[in-house]
Amino acid sequence: MFDFVWGLHIMDWTQRDRINSWWLLLFGIGGTIIAVSGFVLLANRFPWIRRRAKHVPNAP
Repeated sequence: MFDFVWGLHIMDWTQRDRINSWWLLLFGIGGTIIAVSGFVLLANRFPWIRRRAKHVPNAP
């Protein structure tokens, strides 16, 4: 059971000893991108962090 779960954890289902597989790299990069985009969205929720655009009246 431990070997099966360990193989799922490191995403190496055949040898279960490589921890630098391309699956792990792909999911690590994807998780980092999702986390960074979450921080950007969180920063946009706070009005004092957002930059306010200057109000330009519409020309007739």
